[in-house]
Amino acid sequence: MKNKSQGHLSPGPFPKGKGREVKGGLNPVINDCRSIGLRSQVKRQDSCMWLDFDLRLVTMLLSLLILVFGGCQQAEQMGEPERDLTLEKEVFPIGGDFTLTDQHGQPFRLADLKRPVLLFFGYATCPDYCPQTLARLAQVYAVLGADAQDVLTVFVSVDSERDTPEVLKTYLSHFDMDVVGLTGKKDVVDAVVKQYAGFYEVRDEGSAAGYLIDHSLYIYVVDREGGVRFLLRSTDSVADIVTVVRQL
Repeated sequence: MKNKSQGHLSPGPFPKGKGREVKGGLNPVINDCRSIGLRSQVKRQDSCMWLDFDLRLVTMLLSLLILVFGGCQQAEQMGEPERDLTLEKEVFPIGGDFTLTDQHGQPFRLADLKRPVLLFFGYATCPDYCPQTLARLAQVYAVLGADAQDVLTVFVSVDSERDTPEVLKTYLSHFDMDVVGLTGKKDVVDAVVKQYAGFYEVRDEGSAAGYLIDHSLYIYVVDREGGVRFLLRSTDSVADIVTVVRQL
């Protein structure tokens, strides 16, 4: 039959004749059992303390995650602030007059226009941005109706090697809008790009289609005096562009 001490099983029956108090205190076996029981209780208390700490930590982390993702979801539902489409009162410190060659092989000077211009950089073999932008601007002209005759789109090619006037003429004929395609020697085109704080970089893809060119994606809104008054983004809608153009 097993003996119990402080609620814990003893390691075995007491040694014969030593189950009662002896000099120096209780039976050593009982003392050992009590020590074992006390250590077990301390271990259990420590485990509970760690478990309680872990639970609190997990709770805090879950609360933080709910706060973060809840905030993100709320921000997503709210959306980005509405963009201000008002023309700048002062002209941008970029841009200005230049002379290049149009798709008919004739000299083109910006200062001679005296009309609003939507200018952007690209090239005829551009696989995405350029045709998408021209198609979007064609929709803008359709929405503007009779007012569209006051606005000219200027497509400045950054591919002097391939975009001859003939190439540009064929390319731009696919878009039903008033558009002028410009080209020129590389150093002249580079000067215009720099003048408008733009950029382009030729990437040699080594494909059958030839090289690709990374280039600026802004549409520069130029007023009748030749000053840049607004920068349209590639993400601006047809309605956004119409809103800006009607202010010119």
